[in-house]
Amino acid sequence: MSTRLVAAAATALVLLIPARTMSAQSCTLEYQRADNMWAPKGEPSPSLGVETLTLAKGQGKAFLTDWKYEKLRNNGTTYYGSHLRVATNRGTISVRLFTVGLRQTSSSDVYSKATQGYIEIPPGDTRLLRDDLYNVGCL
Repeated sequence: MSTRLVAAAATALVLLIPARTMSAQSCTLEYQRADNMWAPKGEPSPSLGVETLTLAKGQGKAFLTDWKYEKLRNNGTTYYGSHLRVATNRGTISVRLFTVGLRQTSSSDVYSKATQGYIEIPPGDTRLLRDDLYNVGCL
């Protein structure tokens, strides 16, 4: 084997190891939203498709939840969290979602943002929701 080939292989291996380590330390949230508040739990709107957010371990990301953005997809900088319906952790670390749920307050059609809290999703798991997504953290 030539010296150049050995040097190139060694350089490639050195560059590959940090990349694998970095990807092993990340969260990839794949999520789907509805374009209106009336969509049932776990039923996203096909028009919005699947959106993705990748964060390094220890990072977080805030989402806009104003319903005036409910029909917009994230653009890689601005992320919208209104009407979250499906969340899947495709990464290797647990991801934590801060959500506020829209709950029916009585037998009438009156709803309020009554339930809020964190949802922790282990790697490979999916949650069906009917909440607004305010923040995501990579644990």
